[in-house]
Order: sequence, then structure tokens, then C-alpha cells
Amino acid sequence: GDRYLLKLYRDYVFHQCADDETPVVDFGGIVQSLNKLDVGTNEKITLMSRDEQTILIVTYADLKACAERSFGELLQDGNYTQQRGMNAGYIEHTQFT
Repeated sequence: GDRYLLKLYRDYVFHQCADDETPVVDFGGIVQSLNKLDVGTNEKITLMSRDEQTILIVTYADLKACAERSFGELLQDGNYTQQRGMNAGYIEHTQFT
């Protein structure tokens, strides 16, 4: 589902490798990709599983929708309400001695 696509996208952005399988960190590419995700462009990218058995072609708009749905599910599961704030469901117990 949605979270699997986001996992593949995370690997696409943060686990790039050169032809000789050495890790590559391209901060410009990372920022550019995250900006496209934020905007939700219709540009297509190819996502591949680590075992190279699954290949998916998706748009940044698809990924943005997945991220928004997944975040919404997390908010529902956490009983978050915008009026009460993010930490309203948690009570800290502090003892002073």
C-alpha cells in the first residue's frame, strides 16, 4: 500500500549507489526530489525494491497523496485533535524529590 511506496521512495532518495555499488550522497538531488514531492509534480520516477524484484513507476503527485493518507492515518490512530495539540493525549508524570 501507501507505506510500501513511501519506503521505496525513501530508498530512492537516500540510498543511491554508484555503478560500482558504493553509496552516493547527492544533497542537491535529495533536495530537488523532496521539493518535487512537496509540490506533487506529475513527473514520473521509477522505484525499485532492494531485491530488484519489484519495479514501480509513479508520479510525485501519487507519492504526495500516499504521504498525506499515511500521515492522516497516523493522526487518527494517535487521537490527535488540532484544537488540543499534538501532545494532548500524553500526560507526563514528574516527581520532584
